[in-house]
Amino acid sequence: DEFKVFVGSRALAGNILGQGGPGGTGIGGGSGSNSNNTDFQIAVDNASASFSAEMGRGSNIIVNSFSGDFGPASYNVSFGPTLGHLWFDNDGSSTFHLDHTTPVAAGTNDLYSVALHEILHSLGIGTSDLWNDHVSGADWIGAEVIALNGTGTNIIDIAGGHIAQNIMSTRLSDGAAQEVVMDPNITVGTRKELTHLDLAFLRDIGFTTIPEPSSTLLLGIGSLALVIRRRVP
Repeated sequence: DEFKVFVGSRALAGNILGQGGPGGTGIGGGSGSNSNNTDFQIAVDNASASFSAEMGRGSNIIVNSFSGDFGPASYNVSFGPTLGHLWFDNDGSSTFHLDHTTPVAAGTNDLYSVALHEILHSLGIGTSDLWNDHVSGADWIGAEVIALNGTGTNIIDIAGGHIAQNIMSTRLSDGAAQEVVMDPNITVGTRKELTHLDLAFLRDIGFTTIPEPSSTLLLGIGSLALVIRRRVP
């Protein structure tokens, strides 16, 4: 019942503030053979099922799946949310506001907002198989989002990994209207908090959300695809 996020920093190109995504897994080089191919396939199937059950951690959330051949047998395995990673730009082109308890200083980028965005990516928003299963062009077909928003039409950005720019929702903290956390951009000098629509996307990809959790809690509990966070002057 623990999801670990590994955090670091690196030089990121252009105006990218952070990157994040779920951790991955794979199968190393190997080979196998057996004079009885049926028995060998059964053994590989059992190993694949055991891996999927273990890495799924009892979850119905599929981060990614992969398949291939092991000797004369084929495998198909999947894994759920186990760990994530994120890093922040450290090349000097970005000035971060570090204290989430104080208003964001003019001319700075809010570290809290960027971290919250990337943690949600590490949980599978924009980066998981189940996310991709719910995306149809610019439309979202998940029931939770449609029930809350009234429609899933034109709610996904052109690249497919974010909520479309300028989509609004209400903050969990006070009910005020705010641009969603998971759109592609954030305006310099501003902060974003978790919104009800962000949570609806999490529910659609398989998570159960606690009624009215604070964004601070999600940040606290908070490679396949790397998703960028851009700043807007």
